[in-house]
Amino acid sequence: MEQNNNWSWGVGGIVLRGNDILLVRHTYGAAKGQLLIPGGHVKNGEMPEAAVVREVLEETGVTAAVKDLIGIRFQIKNWYAMFLLDYVSGEPKSDRDENDFAGFIPLAEAVQHKDMTKLSRLLVETVMSGVNAIPLHDYYSGENRSEYMLYGLQGR
Repeated sequence: MEQNNNWSWGVGGIVLRGNDILLVRHTYGAAKGQLLIPGGHVKNGEMPEAAVVREVLEETGVTAAVKDLIGIRFQIKNWYAMFLLDYVSGEPKSDRDENDFAGFIPLAEAVQHKDMTKLSRLLVETVMSGVNAIPLHDYYSGENRSEYMLYGLQGR
């Protein structure tokens, strides 16, 4: 069976609904029992923007749309892109596999939560302080956004 995921490429989604942030509690790995933003791996042939929307929906049942790129963590063998997403619809529910909780938590409460991962806490603090996002430009090659996206190039 061919592996469809590229385990070196990861995405995470910061979904806001008003002053609440969507978080999940992981059931496995280093983050087991901790709250963090939903996300996962990019499938081969999939753009990161599509992957984060898919992962948020799969893990929480919430439909969201990419607004901006917040940051990218590069490591020697992989990368992890963090996106800010607009809430579209749906009520969060656990996928009962990767997480045992999915829900919207007030930002002020989330940042104080003792069981939040370090990276997710940093992201919540960043959002609370006024997001300094890398803007998405409506520029792409090809017939659709599945081939190329442009972030950055802010004017002075």
